[in-house]
Amino acid sequence: MAEVLRKYIDKNTSQEDFNIIMGDFNDYPINESLDEILVKDDLLNLMSSSQVSGIGSYNYRGNWDWLDQIIISKEISSFKLIKFGAFKDDFMMYTNKKGEVYPNRSFGGNNWYGGYSDHLPVFLKMSFF
Repeated sequence: MAEVLRKYIDKNTSQEDFNIIMGDFNDYPINESLDEILVKDDLLNLMSSSQVSGIGSYNYRGNWDWLDQIIISKEISSFKLIKFGAFKDDFMMYTNKKGEVYPNRSFGGNNWYGGYSDHLPVFLKMSFF
């Protein structure tokens, strides 16, 4: 997926364009598909930034990390980044018997849990200069 997206960006956008790429890549910011294939000199993955808000968008076996990415053009001269990260509210969360907190998923295997998602939504707040 990262390779296909990289080829699309190279073919269909210019250096003057401002790109915002958001979504579930099922890879962490440090994985090769994101770090070496998609995010080149022209892009910045905000989820690998120390300024990201939250501890992750996904919890796997008690470990929070970022499977959901916000990737933007590095050249952001007309924008000011205000806040970015994962949105989390109590109604979206589930606490298991061990006291571990997870996003409240809809399905687990063939079981319906009635939650929202196994991922938290990511957001980007920015302003124009």
